[in-house]
Amino acid sequence: MLNLICTADYELFFSKNNNPEEILIQPTDRLLKIFSKYQQPITLFADVCCILRLKELGDDFAFKMEEQLISAVRCGHDVQLHVHPHWLFADFNNGEWSFDKKYYKIQNLGFDRSETDIRKSGYALLKNAKKYLENLLTSVNPDYKCIAFRAGGWCIQPELEYTAALSELGITIDSSVIYGGKSMEEMNSHDFTDVPKGNYFFKDNIHIKINQSQGALYEVPVIGLTFPWNLVKFLHIRMLTPKKNHIFVKNMGNFVVGKNKKPLINKIISRYFSPLSLTFDAQIYEDNLHILNRYINKNSWSSAALISHPKIFCDGVYQEIDTFVKTVVDTYKNTIRLSLFNAAIVR
Repeated sequence: MLNLICTADYELFFSKNNNPEEILIQPTDRLLKIFSKYQQPITLFADVCCILRLKELGDDFAFKMEEQLISAVRCGHDVQLHVHPHWLFADFNNGEWSFDKKYYKIQNLGFDRSETDIRKSGYALLKNAKKYLENLLTSVNPDYKCIAFRAGGWCIQPELEYTAALSELGITIDSSVIYGGKSMEEMNSHDFTDVPKGNYFFKDNIHIKINQSQGALYEVPVIGLTFPWNLVKFLHIRMLTPKKNHIFVKNMGNFVVGKNKKPLINKIISRYFSPLSLTFDAQIYEDNLHILNRYINKNSWSSAALISHPKIFCDGVYQEIDTFVKTVVDTYKNTIRLSLFNAAIVR
């Protein structure tokens, strides 16, 4: 039985958010209602740095985000920790956010245990962000614990200090790896092309690419099709399902910090050789099922994650999500269980 943990990165765009409620609150509400309709759980990875910065600036939208997170937990869903540290250094002028790219990776803050300022220590930031979620959500669920983490932009590497800090703080599960993923961009560079297949543990002072049978931190990657399967499927999608393929994504121009100045070779690698991930973002349900079928009954996989970003949802995506959840519940009930992270670890 594969534990499939459906997740949504709960975050705003990094540049313009002309109507934050329409961009984040409304699509997340529709997503939660679909899962509640089938009595299934979903996990929101809350971008805590965004919320904290909005509160600092006196923006009431932060309280709307908090209310939605509380409501999600009250309805049986889950909220876990997602960190984009550059929000803490963001300025808002003329309706647009501006960021310093050097703070995109938490590693650039260091992990000084003696420092308490969240802008000067990644350890202090993680500690306070975890405490923030637990203070917020134990009000509605006294048993709530922040146990899982996803790094913003897949930026878990270099990982030794990062993962040591997470495990010291009582976070037991990481979901920052997209199986087979790689980026050569300076801002969010990562390389997961040779991580172990399946779920595995981290041990202190051992790299993310080395499989361990036990440890303090357990990896639940986002799964997908890697080359050449992703390229075959990608071409199939573009050639045979063009009508559906263009109705799901909005505002993608605001998704990254700064202008896209990738060299042509980087664009080709990113588009054709990166994994085709399990996601609700711009993907029809048949393709997600095709991906899942390649992971069912694989002994190395006891848990896997699906990723999504409600901020980019358009109307066409909700029926695809509904059909996917219904199909998994009805057709895959003996092979897939929609779960939360507290059911992920198999020792």
